[in-house]
Amino acid sequence: MFKQFKLMTTLWAFIGISGMLLASPAQCHSGIWVNSGGLSACGAKAYDLLTHAEDEGLSSGDFTYGIQAADRARRGQISYAEADRQMNDAMIRYIDQIRHGRFNPRSADHRIVMQPERVSAANVIAQGSASGGCDWLDQQAPPFEGYRQLKPLLKKYRAIAAQGPWPMLPTNMNVAPYGSNENLGTVRDMLVRLGYLSDSDSGSSSDSDDALMNAVKKFQSTHGLLPDGALGPATVKELNKSPAERVRQIVITMERWRWMPRNPGARYIRVNIAGFMLDAVENGRIVMSSPIIVGTDYRETPVFSATMTEVKFNPSWHVPHSLAIKDKLPKLHQEGASYLTNNHFVVTTTVNGKEREVNPHSINWKNVHEGNFHYSLRQTPGDYNALGRIRFTIISPFGVYLHSTPDQHLFEWPIRTFSSGCIRVKKVEELGAFVMNNSSDWPASRIASEMHGSSTKAVSLPRSIPVHVVYFTVWNDENGEPHFQPDVYGQDAHVASVMRRWL
Repeated sequence: MFKQFKLMTTLWAFIGISGMLLASPAQCHSGIWVNSGGLSACGAKAYDLLTHAEDEGLSSGDFTYGIQAADRARRGQISYAEADRQMNDAMIRYIDQIRHGRFNPRSADHRIVMQPERVSAANVIAQGSASGGCDWLDQQAPPFEGYRQLKPLLKKYRAIAAQGPWPMLPTNMNVAPYGSNENLGTVRDMLVRLGYLSDSDSGSSSDSDDALMNAVKKFQSTHGLLPDGALGPATVKELNKSPAERVRQIVITMERWRWMPRNPGARYIRVNIAGFMLDAVENGRIVMSSPIIVGTDYRETPVFSATMTEVKFNPSWHVPHSLAIKDKLPKLHQEGASYLTNNHFVVTTTVNGKEREVNPHSINWKNVHEGNFHYSLRQTPGDYNALGRIRFTIISPFGVYLHSTPDQHLFEWPIRTFSSGCIRVKKVEELGAFVMNNSSDWPASRIASEMHGSSTKAVSLPRSIPVHVVYFTVWNDENGEPHFQPDVYGQDAHVASVMRRWL
């Protein structure tokens, strides 16, 4: 009998479930998770979720009491009813965390306006348990492929981190492609451990070769760097980031996925600020992608969800007042009215409640300062216009649009923080076709033709499009290659400071 009990105990510890426990009549209990026979079917699944919470980027330590309660009930140390109550409390906490995250995003950074959609975890459990099955427990994690792809990546980097201390390269290291350096053996070791270089190409050689250069270029292209094969300060900085640091970066990105609306729309646009990419998504599948340019580090593009309602061809650019003072006024002090005429700006002012145009050459701009700048600046449509030839109107409190740009050369840079907060899109014709619902009336060719016309035209979308502007520094590309992007706005650092007890 003792051997049989010991075997049952071992099975419980190994698989985390028991449906074979005997109970005295006094302990008869029928709960959602624990009953007089041990763990229910949903209880066994819940036990497994709690013990593997780390796989979701959560901390199992937050739910230990629920796991221990089930084990204590098995040993007769607490009642099944009490174990069920504690398991239920742990599952409420688990569902709340995996759906909503562990803190208010705005407590990390005021520029993060996107908020998770909150539901009552207790109600989720009540409705799920009433369904008669347990599959609902598997539906609590963010329902996005981008999130699911991070789970094996998290496991991979935890395994790399467990291999031992991470080497460090000298921060002043600077090796040209195919150059020689005493630290190249360390570089090889790093790239082998990260999976960019095969074991057969490892070694301590201080000379570079094709295999090493190709591995360096691949590392650079997946870490927001120019893939030139040179081992300069920026590349060394990324190589020196340990696998443990990458684990934290992945966990933070998984947390950010929880802020996305669980129902983002059948057709929507996702803008990744940190990745400098826009994805058009239809029925959960990316159907179009484009490089983008976002705000500078001192005029950051905010994180938010909004709605796109209109496409405007050949738009005018009405310069925001704050931008006119900070950016345009210094140029007016230097160049005078010729700056405005050379860049096709119209100056207006309001007199007796009516706006009227002003000759810019009639104003002594050297005497104009922030306190008496009572003018509005409007740049007329054309190839020179800052908004380019097309603007996608978003209804939000930030005055942020998606638009084209005359500065196409800027898309060649890996880090594209050049705008004043708006989002410049490279593939605007393709984006236009998507937001027009791929209508035969609005093919990409017509969109291109309208863009290069001579008149301004506003076209309401047949159906508004949700736009979700996010900040993900980790993702997998269409080939399954992981990308780790630099924290250009320092937002991950702010999030990490709030999450430090979980990281």
